[in-house]
Amino acid sequence: MSQATNPTSAMASPTAKLWLYSTVLLLWMRARTRAFDACFCASEEALGRMLDLQPQDEKGGWIAPGFRPRTSMRFHQMKARLRPQSFFASFQRVLKSWRGAVWVALAKALINGNSLMTRVKVCCIGSIEEALLAIRCGASALGFVSEMPSGPGVISEDLIGEIVAEVPPAIATFLLTSRTDPDDIVDQQKRTGANTLQLCDRLPRGVHERIRKALPGVDLVQVIHVTDENSVEEALETGREVDAILLDSGNQSLQVKELGGTGRTHDWSLSAEIVKRSGVPVFLAGGLNSENVNLAIEQVRPFGVDLCTGVRTAGALDEEKLGAFMAAVRFAA
Repeated sequence: MSQATNPTSAMASPTAKLWLYSTVLLLWMRARTRAFDACFCASEEALGRMLDLQPQDEKGGWIAPGFRPRTSMRFHQMKARLRPQSFFASFQRVLKSWRGAVWVALAKALINGNSLMTRVKVCCIGSIEEALLAIRCGASALGFVSEMPSGPGVISEDLIGEIVAEVPPAIATFLLTSRTDPDDIVDQQKRTGANTLQLCDRLPRGVHERIRKALPGVDLVQVIHVTDENSVEEALETGREVDAILLDSGNQSLQVKELGGTGRTHDWSLSAEIVKRSGVPVFLAGGLNSENVNLAIEQVRPFGVDLCTGVRTAGALDEEKLGAFMAAVRFAA
């Protein structure tokens, strides 16, 4: 007896997915081209009248009275660039642009049923220029490292405050703190103005509640350093007291604590279990880069990913590496 074919098995095939993504893009591009042609034809005459241009019979361009032929030729060339000459030429142009990446991500989201894109937090921001670069590349959150027992990216609280003041309101600004005293943490936030506190060390019971009462408009993100199965229960218990959890690869048991920036990955199966059972959003950190983030997202399915050293060269934020990382996140399954 032949086995019944699973109707969803073809969907799981990479080749089938590629065909589905392409179909969604093709349908959108067809609608886009037709709509553009209709709008351009309807407004072309009005545009010519507005600019006091006269039709040119030979090439269908426009001539401005008193302007040199070179000027009218430029306008004709601009029109030719704006109006797609063919469906496939327009399709090819879009695929080569950032919009193509966005539409492929949308197609994948519709087919896979997951969120449009995993959020990206770029940590260890050290200057206004790095902050603006990260935002331009698509980061939805920035991390600023205050005093730590170890690890990269530490800058002064004064500099953190200066950079945070230049960040657009829609971007989350994470202040990474190693403090465990609630009053010290509250004072740090007030000095820097960050809208999110990333608590990198384990806090005594009741501290989260005291911070929340003192800073009601500030989000709390607790870091859980994933070392073994006990980290799962720690994350689930702590998640009841904070707005989000960040899973990292540090070690709080060392004589000099590692609270982040290790460049190491951890057991993603434990992280996946936390994501599955957590009632709050979960960020994944630890050793991520453009080569492994696709697999990390596929296995863990986090709300967001966080990285520092994976997009840096000689300590400085590398635009090429960050661009490659963002592209990998967009195309993650």
